Amino acid sequence: MARLFTSARAGLLAALISGLAGFSATAATIQGTLSLGGAALGAGSGLITQTDVASGSFNVNLSNGQSTTLNLFHIWTAEPTVDADDLVSRQLLAGFIAAGTGASDTVAGMVQGFKAGTLHWGAVTWGAPIVLDLGQGQQLLISLGNTIFNLGNGGLGFGSGAGADVQATLTYIIAPVPVPAAGLLLLGGFGALGAARRRKQA
Repeated sequence: MARLFTSARAGLLAALISGLAGFSATAATIQGTLSLGGAALGAGSGLITQTDVASGSFNVNLSNGQSTTLNLFHIWTAEPTVDADDLVSRQLLAGFIAAGTGASDTVAGMVQGFKAGTLHWGAVTWGAPIVLDLGQGQQLLISLGNTIFNLGNGGLGFGSGAGADVQATLTYIIAPVPVPAAGLLLLGGFGALGAARRRKQA
């Protein structure tokens, strides 16, 4: 009987571990949209920038904890040089919406022109990553990479051909089963097995 109890206990533990492993390996297809805006895309004081899209979409298939990096959009400036007014930073906004959930958030970046000796370039520096809550413990972490564009010697590199791609890294996360809950589940199973054992002995 003791052997049966030990075997059942081992089986319960294996089932629990297997269940948790299956939970962590869950994959999802995530679709969403992107929209760009902000003062950096308009005329005025500051480096005037352009992008190849004003809006777009993404579609990724990720397992829990998995990341993928994609080219989000192309950015450049048509200005020939970085002048004094281009040293002023202006905001560029990248808004994300997850399809089917309504989860949305915006990453704010700052676009600015730079000069060092004869070198001229533009750069966009992004704020902290955002987290889209997809429901049922699922989250999508979105982080945009800082980008240098139109680097040139004696002036800015010319047009879109000297521009650069802004990349986004998407990470899919499922909140793990809380340890206390898993422990209670395991203890409850052991208790039930113990009660069954006592009834059998009686």
